[in-house]
Amino acid sequence: MILFRSFILFLCLASLLSCENDKENIKYYKKFKNNFSLKGETIANISDSIYPQSIDIYKDKLIFADYSSNPHFYAYQLPDFKFLAKFGDPGDGPTDFESPVIWNQIENGKIGIYQMNKMLFDFYDIEDLLKGEINKNQLNPVYMPPEVNDAVNVINLKDNIYIGSGSYSKGEFFVYNSITKNLYWKDYIEIFDDAYLNKINEYDLLPELKLGIIKIKPDKSMFVKTNIYNPLVYVFDNNMDLKFTIANQNLKPPVLDDGKKSFSSETKMYYTNCYLTDKFIYTVYRNCSLEEYNNYECNNVEIHAFDWEGKPISKYYLNEGIAPMSSFVIDEQRLKIYTINPKTEDSYYSIFDMNVSPN
Repeated sequence: MILFRSFILFLCLASLLSCENDKENIKYYKKFKNNFSLKGETIANISDSIYPQSIDIYKDKLIFADYSSNPHFYAYQLPDFKFLAKFGDPGDGPTDFESPVIWNQIENGKIGIYQMNKMLFDFYDIEDLLKGEINKNQLNPVYMPPEVNDAVNVINLKDNIYIGSGSYSKGEFFVYNSITKNLYWKDYIEIFDDAYLNKINEYDLLPELKLGIIKIKPDKSMFVKTNIYNPLVYVFDNNMDLKFTIANQNLKPPVLDDGKKSFSSETKMYYTNCYLTDKFIYTVYRNCSLEEYNNYECNNVEIHAFDWEGKPISKYYLNEGIAPMSSFVIDEQRLKIYTINPKTEDSYYSIFDMNVSPN
């Protein structure tokens, strides 16, 4: 009994220590070392027959995914955006796709694709996709359990471990073991005082407060979760331990509308997406309110770059908006940013040159 009590006490102390470490290991920033103003140019020769929800880059190829088109994927050659291939027929067969999204996870020449309606994740050989020669015998599909609810942001962390998040998450992210079939949710990280959190829980806004996107570093040693309604970037190692939090020095909780028991229209949107390389953490900083976003006035978009120690490196001011899912990629080899933004009915794609002098 004494041993059991000692063990319980140890767990309680460890839990408290973990919470304190979460709160203490915060890397606050106020200014960036470099600031750049970028002007987007329309990429006119990319097909306007699709409206992609996600984008990825593999060597000298841009790949767009549209979960409602037929086919779903379109690939273009860089730097001239020459059309290469379209692939990914919709359907229920083993080599067909249903509502696919890509989350910038490429390894060993394969791209991770999550099919939302099928709740299926798999890696596909990119060259085979481009040739339309998917070999079903080489596939290793993993089906997510129904307990993940609407979590569509799914990535493979290591071996048989998968993580992801969604609109109605029960924690920062879920963790699923495809071998043992065990699933659990990582506890939410508490960042505001008890009075505010009590209101958040009373209004059932905790999943919305913690809404964000997860991406993994190319070497899979770290992963990042951005936060839409908080100027916070969580950086985890691949054991799912929080290493540190990047936070704006003017961190304030989202504004609540107590009458409607929801976020006020004044609530700001912050880090709505990210893109990770071996060098940097790139994040989309929306920099607008919910009211501005709903009125299509959210054009003060910035890209913030941090190193893997949490230091602010560069801020890129974009002269135009970005699509609702904030999909973008960074081409470090050519120093370009590629974005999706519906400027007109036949103009969705922009390119920004990062090779400019700082302000």
